Amino acid sequence: MLRRHRPHLTRQTYACWMLSAGANPAFIATQMNHENTEMVFTVYVAWIHALDGFQIEFLNQWLGGDTTAPISPLRHKEA
Repeated sequence: MLRRHRPHLTRQTYACWMLSAGANPAFIATQMNHENTEMVFTVYVAWIHALDGFQIEFLNQWLGGDTTAPISPLRHKEA
């Protein structure tokens, strides 16, 4: 038997699932009709921090396993 849930819990489930999938918080805020991302960051900060390990792994793969910071394209050329 399914428990009865209020409709707003569906929105919370959507946001948590999207964050767990790695979706951009700005996209989630837009989909949920929030004015900006502040609500997503305030309410779902625990879900966002839970994905820190995934983000580190993603960035390491994207940078080719090199843990050094990439050179900024905005850096001035040396004379």
